[in-house]
Amino acid sequence: MKNVLIVAPILSGKGGTETVLKRVLCEYIEDKNINMKLLILGGTKSSAWLKDIPEDRVIICNIKSKVLRLIWYFFFMIFNHFESMVIINTQLIHVTRYIINLMGRKNKTKIISWIHFSLRHSGTVKTKYLKDADLNLAISSGIASQMMDEGIDGGLIKTVYNPVRINKAVSLNESEGLRLVYVGRIEYNHQKNFEQLLMGLSKVKLINWILDVYGTGEEEEECKQLADKLNISQNIVWHGWVEDPWQMIDKINALVLSSNYEGFPMVLLEALSRGIPCIANDCPTGPNDLVKDDINGKLVKVNNSDDMANSIEWLFKNRNSLKQKDIQESIYNFYDEQYFSRLTKLL
Repeated sequence: MKNVLIVAPILSGKGGTETVLKRVLCEYIEDKNINMKLLILGGTKSSAWLKDIPEDRVIICNIKSKVLRLIWYFFFMIFNHFESMVIINTQLIHVTRYIINLMGRKNKTKIISWIHFSLRHSGTVKTKYLKDADLNLAISSGIASQMMDEGIDGGLIKTVYNPVRINKAVSLNESEGLRLVYVGRIEYNHQKNFEQLLMGLSKVKLINWILDVYGTGEEEEECKQLADKLNISQNIVWHGWVEDPWQMIDKINALVLSSNYEGFPMVLLEALSRGIPCIANDCPTGPNDLVKDDINGKLVKVNNSDDMANSIEWLFKNRNSLKQKDIQESIYNFYDEQYFSRLTKLL
């Protein structure tokens, strides 16, 4: 049996990375060939996402001091051996390479990078450390291209994407108006770029629309003030943060995402797996792997509110021609069976 350790820095417990980590760990619980565990260096702000994972599969180091945490990690590596270490933080890749070389395990332990952010848009990613990995897993074609731009051999990059279950199709809204949904962190004009979405919606003409917002953020009040200024507040329902919004989402026409950048937006994958069309910014990286114009939605120019409005109006005119079965089949390669087949071969 091959021992595999996933190593992560401190986690919020509420993001797409946690969703994927949980799916992967649960997949290999009964596997007789791969013994997979997760080490979280720094702990997790919310532990609810870990409830379905057996306790013996998760190791949490809650030491607050970064120096003491690294010392703990050093001794953990001395007393534990893993054939493969899948690491989702570039600094930890560098530290792990140093420890492995120091212990003379270079040929016994393989380091695999598994970065969940666009390499060029996250302050936590130090791309020079990716060269310390023996193999690099890319969760989107955009991240794979970024890795090659950083001088990493294409043969050491494997694009695996992220997994999703085949979900039951959500009932679509059949009324005369348009019902849209946004799921995620609320930021004015940083990564999530809620400003573009609101500006675009304010330019939608001759359509009665409603936007359901599931999420919260430090800039939520600023976004609400912009909605007031644009005179569209009456069309927006703010639900706040919900642990599982998909249990509440029903009778809608599309999911909207106006991000400036992503790694691989799981919210799009979750929506498409339920037969929900998506209108998403064509940002780095991920959306163009998932959203196919006129088939399962529309890609929108980043920071272009006119294009956002035009895409929403296009959806309204074509909402009856987009078939849910076609939308679900458009992401065939991302469903569990295909994803875990790729990942298992690599491991």
